[in-house]
Amino acid sequence: MGYVTSSRAPTTAATTFPQCNMLLLVTVVVAATVAVTGAEQSTVEATLKQGTILGSREETTNGRVYYTFKSIPYAKPPVGALRFKDPEPAPAWSGVRNGTLPIQKCPQTNFLDQKVVGQEDCLYLNVYTPRPYSSNLPVMVYIHGGGFIIGSAEDYGSSPKPLMEKDVVVVALNYRLGVFGFLSTEDNVIPGNLGLKDQVMALQWVKDNIMDLGGDPNQVTIFGISAGAMSTHMHIFSPLSAGLFRRAIMQSGTALLPSLNTSPMEGTIRIGKELNCTGEKSQELLNCFSEATIEDLLKAPGPISNWTEAPPPMGPCVDGIFLPDQPEVLLKDGVYNRVDVMSGSTKDDGNVATVGLLPRIKAFRNNFTRMGPMVLLTWKEENPVYLARRMMLNYMHNKMDFNLTSKDEYIITKAAGDRYFQAPNMMTVEFHAKDPGTKTFMYQFDHAPEKSMMFMIANITQERAMAGHGDDMIYLFHFGEMEPTKRVQDLQVQEIMVELFTNFASTGNPTINGTLGFRWTPVQPEGPLHYLSITTTPTMQMVDKQHREFWTSMPTKINKVLYPERFLEDF
Repeated sequence: MGYVTSSRAPTTAATTFPQCNMLLLVTVVVAATVAVTGAEQSTVEATLKQGTILGSREETTNGRVYYTFKSIPYAKPPVGALRFKDPEPAPAWSGVRNGTLPIQKCPQTNFLDQKVVGQEDCLYLNVYTPRPYSSNLPVMVYIHGGGFIIGSAEDYGSSPKPLMEKDVVVVALNYRLGVFGFLSTEDNVIPGNLGLKDQVMALQWVKDNIMDLGGDPNQVTIFGISAGAMSTHMHIFSPLSAGLFRRAIMQSGTALLPSLNTSPMEGTIRIGKELNCTGEKSQELLNCFSEATIEDLLKAPGPISNWTEAPPPMGPCVDGIFLPDQPEVLLKDGVYNRVDVMSGSTKDDGNVATVGLLPRIKAFRNNFTRMGPMVLLTWKEENPVYLARRMMLNYMHNKMDFNLTSKDEYIITKAAGDRYFQAPNMMTVEFHAKDPGTKTFMYQFDHAPEKSMMFMIANITQERAMAGHGDDMIYLFHFGEMEPTKRVQDLQVQEIMVELFTNFASTGNPTINGTLGFRWTPVQPEGPLHYLSITTTPTMQMVDKQHREFWTSMPTKINKVLYPERFLEDF
């Protein structure tokens, strides 16, 4: 049983009266006038249910005109009495709102210099549209990544310029992060999953308002990378998100990544102790947190660099409201929203772990019984050290002595990438493909840019070419200085990526009409798993049977739910 039974757009009456024809003509004329006016001016106004907003005229690399409306409030500022509370809809405004200013980040600690940035009044979204008037273009809602602790709708000055070469509306949203978005007392005092509930409210805003900015509320695709992809997948499982989107794209992240917070109250109490709170009851903790400064709340969990030895105290959790049960249980039982799915990873996705681990490779080697389970996410399992060691040995081949050096980066990158992303992705598409009436597509991004996004962010030397974590996203968005160089192969991959993603958002078929010269066939419910290898010349490939067998046979909690027959007693 699923939460929604149909994703079809509502039908309209077949009869059209003469006065309706006249109204339609007037609407077209007005729309054309707005478009022409916008093309001549640097700004344009649009009228929403909340009020009038001023947007700016932009151009793609190829000179195509689109319009940007930034910092639109979708929820009340979560400050004062609303700190640590479920989001509430944003009110209307008077006058003309300036929608040309950059969006403010939610509170977070800068990854490189550990400085506190952002403000609590941060629940805003940006809209990018080729039609700043009522229309019916497909909508793509982007949920940013960042481990649920960093990031924003405008990460590193991001802009969906490549996507705006096509007739789509793109929405990018902020949501509460870290302590502010994912602490929980496991009751109504601090409900938990606040950042995910923010996303639901943003999707509801899109449903109610996007037509006024050129989009079709019945043709919404949600997509994201890393934590944004995990969020996307969790919306498929959430009854709160039912009917708010039609398709979903997960890039390097699914809800099967074993990182849900299984003991939220324990983490909240830990934060309370760091802040010297006087009690451990829910209301006592809330009172203490309500008086704390942004800086103190952000510093309480400790620096990110320590999380390979001590797990973070907050994150998405099963709350019975947004997420009714463990994702693997919901997936196995078929209790989720039926939507078309595109899901994939990159060949070297694990560099999200190794880029920070390389300076500590000696500690990882010498203290593997502690750091191994943290890096390979087995610390919640019954036999964490055994499982982490088994994962590493599967990739080490002739280096069985564990004498790892920085030259062995590729070993850890492959092991971590498969554990975090590729193995959960295989399982995700395998089960979603069983749904009749929906399609599931799997990919692996195999094209290496000149420098991987993770190494650019960390500002460290990259020793080999790799298609790393986030590298598929830089062909859909421009990230300031991190956009790929204009090598002919990068331009080719960008054109392919934009076509695949916008085709899927528009029709549910990424290679409709065969115009790209290849076919991306959906995953079949039985038999081998086939995926599209995305390069300058994409081809369909098959997941290695032995590789699939290794990961689905690991005695993890998730595997025991999804494949119980593999763990029966042999008598």
